[in-house]
Amino acid sequence: MEAQKHTASTQTLPPTYDDAVRNANPAVESPILARQTWWRKKQFIIALVALLCLIIFGVVFGVVYGTKRASSKDSINLSPSEEPVTQIGSSTISAAVSVRTASTAVSTLIPSPSPSKLPLLQPKSKVPLDISGAAGSSSTLVVWDLRSDGKLWAKEYGAGWQEYTTRRFLVAPVAIRTTDESIQMAFSVDAYTGHIVYMTFIEGHWDYENWNELDGPLKFLTRPTVVARSTGNIDVFNIDSEGKAFTVSYDRGSWGTWTELGSGFVGDLSATSWGEDRIDVFGKYHDNDHVLHKWWTSADGWSSEFEDIGFAFGEVHEDDLDIGSPLSISYISRTGSTIIDVFLCGQSTYHKLYTDGVWTDWAIMWASHEGYEFSDTQSLVLGIVSYTPSFDLPIGHLISRGTDDCIHYTTFNGTSWNFWDFLWCLEDRTSGEWPTRFLPTAAVRRGTGRVADFLARDLNGDVLLYEAPGPEHGPDERPWSNGDWEVLGHGG
Repeated sequence: MEAQKHTASTQTLPPTYDDAVRNANPAVESPILARQTWWRKKQFIIALVALLCLIIFGVVFGVVYGTKRASSKDSINLSPSEEPVTQIGSSTISAAVSVRTASTAVSTLIPSPSPSKLPLLQPKSKVPLDISGAAGSSSTLVVWDLRSDGKLWAKEYGAGWQEYTTRRFLVAPVAIRTTDESIQMAFSVDAYTGHIVYMTFIEGHWDYENWNELDGPLKFLTRPTVVARSTGNIDVFNIDSEGKAFTVSYDRGSWGTWTELGSGFVGDLSATSWGEDRIDVFGKYHDNDHVLHKWWTSADGWSSEFEDIGFAFGEVHEDDLDIGSPLSISYISRTGSTIIDVFLCGQSTYHKLYTDGVWTDWAIMWASHEGYEFSDTQSLVLGIVSYTPSFDLPIGHLISRGTDDCIHYTTFNGTSWNFWDFLWCLEDRTSGEWPTRFLPTAAVRRGTGRVADFLARDLNGDVLLYEAPGPEHGPDERPWSNGDWEVLGHGG
């Protein structure tokens, strides 16, 4: 508070009786009396100055003491666990990270730091990965909405939005379930530590308040990718802040150690599995945007080196393209062939097919619309369609945003991919602008009776929901409308 200044006013006092007598009968004052009068005046002045000094000292002391007290209070509130987190540099992470002891990989339940004391990390993705969802054959669809302040909201279909209050998050969760649905987990990244965190699906609901953290020195700034290769196993993959690819496995109730797979990656990894004896991982190399491939088998473990499966865009120089991260699916066909399909977007979308150990060349996904696709706005999911009790057909579903500010959609029809077609378009579009360029999409694999769900964000910040159709009609044979999408609102 500002100290108020008071100015003393000067007022002429009436004469005392003695003064009046002296003035009426003037007399010569003695030297002693004159000195006494002067001394009394001096004492008065000294006392007045001393009083003013005391007042000034009191004001200054109060301000200084108050400031120190406030600073001391702030220092007390900043506990050691709430000190600002700084980015881990290359000098603090050694190669020994990939051979950590099991104790450092065991997940621990760590309370959320105070949001007011620690800075939020920034994700590396160009398009914010801030919407996602999860569902099983017998569980309700849940949709996640991550806000810009790191707060995560969840909406079970048919209910309201609920905030997760225990943490702040860097990306919307990615969910996985084992084939028998005995284990369901959702993984994200803590926005303060950069550690992988996960929650489990228990008794028909996600355990919202109990996020477990995979502790350790690694810091991740991208969304993890996860696969469930068998009934009791889940494998997690991610790229750390230095571009190194790591994986860790969950095996029937316990976590293993982090393993480094390689370095020099940008963007997000993609991992897929066609069965309990196989995992395939794909990443984009930072020097030339080539897609690199590494695989794991139950017999031999991880391949010794990454396989370079090439640059998808032919003679076009990579500097001229905005190339996204790879996407992949894999399955065993009805004839018993092992299939992997890898996708990469750089204006146009290309895919590369692996069948029983042999790769095809990169091939373009033909469009039925003008313009290009936006990188990192694509979502891919493998839906299983049951034609008969003994015959299931894997159907790939891919959506993407384009320069026409529409959402495009294509499916795998059992032999090849269909042409792109429309699912949604921005109304009242202004020519030359791309307001949907950085709006994300997400795909959710469903269970029996419902193939897949798609999620997208609109310009109002709302989450939109669309149910993918079955394979009886190709996407180009079906009318579409923005009204096919259900508006779910948003968290917050």
